[in-house]
Amino acid sequence: MFYVIALSRWSLALVFAVAVAGKFRSRAGFAASVRDMVGVTDRAAGRLAVASIGAEALAAILLLIPATGRVGAALAGVLLLSFTLLILRLILRRETVACSCFGASTEPAGWLQVGRNTFLLALAVLSGLAWSPNGMRSGLVTVAFAAVAVATVVASLDDVVFLLSPAESRRQPLTGVGR
Repeated sequence: MFYVIALSRWSLALVFAVAVAGKFRSRAGFAASVRDMVGVTDRAAGRLAVASIGAEALAAILLLIPATGRVGAALAGVLLLSFTLLILRLILRRETVACSCFGASTEPAGWLQVGRNTFLLALAVLSGLAWSPNGMRSGLVTVAFAAVAVATVVASLDDVVFLLSPAESRRQPLTGVGR
């Protein structure tokens, strides 16, 4: 179980570190994305962008330290839940705003990001577990949950992207192959 928790914490820390680096590299673009997503003034968006970058950096650091890993997991979970709810709000309002989750981007936020964040939320839950080598039975349940989550994301990601892409840009199905 220790290894599953460690893998979850380190994976989340790396994801947040990459996100922080991308957002820091394109601070103005990220602030504009925050403005468009949240609907606040440029000044408020700048402050929210700085707060987001700081919170994500803090989560990454806390996740890497065994004594603070559970706090980092809780912070990561709150951030991911907030980001996911924000994206769901955009989807429900049919608003098209670029997803700046990892820095400057022209791709709109949508269901793919909701799926990714849901997977990352599962990692945050796993990361919040105690670092105990005992409790193997509960560990097997957790590993099974993680395996299902990983398999679901990996197996359906192409389908999700295909279903959510504009009809004009969809790949045409192969016909006549092997017939």
